[in-house]
Amino acid sequence: MQNKITDEYLSIAAKIFLFDGIPGNERLKNIYECSPCLRMFKSGELISSPNEYIRGLQIIVSGKAIVTAEFEENSTILRMLAKGDVFGAAALFCSEDTDYVSYIRAKGKTSVLLLDADKVERMITGSSKIAENYIKFLSEEYATSTKKNFRCYGRHGGTKAFLYTSRNAARLGRLFNNSVYSAARQIIESRQSVCIPSSADS
Repeated sequence: MQNKITDEYLSIAAKIFLFDGIPGNERLKNIYECSPCLRMFKSGELISSPNEYIRGLQIIVSGKAIVTAEFEENSTILRMLAKGDVFGAAALFCSEDTDYVSYIRAKGKTSVLLLDADKVERMITGSSKIAENYIKFLSEEYATSTKKNFRCYGRHGGTKAFLYTSRNAARLGRLFNNSVYSAARQIIESRQSVCIPSSADS
């Protein structure tokens, strides 16, 4: 049976952070242009992992999911995802060989709306307002993840996210307008206050 994308699911997707300040009709147009695909999972089923990761912006449109980080023999619950929550956004613009550390599993029957990564990236770079929303999201995510990673893994937490951002700052600057690029630079500079181990590049 083909998974049907309902009006309710589209309405949930239209309310995500990327579309803040965007007119309603443009929101739906942007969603359709990103080739939405519905993914359905049973309780306990793996939605995403370091070995099974699908690039793209993914939105929980029904059900819930648990996000965990597994480091050596330790497993820590990072957050719970509910209807309307988004994952995969921070990995946009990353290279194909980027490592991911989170495991996401369905808690009960869960449906996820997947938006194509390349098309979402084009949507972000094609709209200064959507780009601004994206940078604001990254800033908030980095602030939150830094606190969580420090609690879980000490000073080594968050290193990969920082390194990706700093290494790609120039490319991000070409993608976004000056005001958004300035915001991105502030994120990078704030991350430099975090103690980065000297072996991080190895």
